[in-house]
Amino acid sequence: MYIENAQSVRHIVIGENRMSKYGISAAQEEVANMMAAFDQQVRFSPEDPPLTEEERKLRWQLIAEEAEELLEAIEKNDVVEVADGIADLIVVALGTASAYGIDMEQIWDEVMQTNMAKTEGPKDPVTGKQLKPEGWQPPDIRNILEEQGWNPKND
Repeated sequence: MYIENAQSVRHIVIGENRMSKYGISAAQEEVANMMAAFDQQVRFSPEDPPLTEEERKLRWQLIAEEAEELLEAIEKNDVVEVADGIADLIVVALGTASAYGIDMEQIWDEVMQTNMAKTEGPKDPVTGKQLKPEGWQPPDIRNILEEQGWNPKND
């Protein structure tokens, strides 16, 4: 099931038609409502109809544009524009998740849990980046997507 018009996502996601059995975050719901108002498709499962080439191109263009604006703001050290750029990039990222029917709340939790497991690892002496400790396991994104209805056999 997906939305092709400006019908309220809040109205649709309540009850039996939630994006997943876990629901979606308030931020992703707000973005999905905005997308519906802009007549962009919002999918409720990664197994809903795949994105068209036109939709994929739009998602790519939006992310590239907002990332470039954020990078320019960082280069200028303009904190107001940096804050705006971060928010815009989050909006287009959550919009991309909604376009693909991905409930980001579970994905976020899994990624943060595995990132926090890196605290036991060493730091790169040149960049200061926290490195993965021995035995570190990457996030199990595949399993979460399968729980949300994705079938890898259909890709």
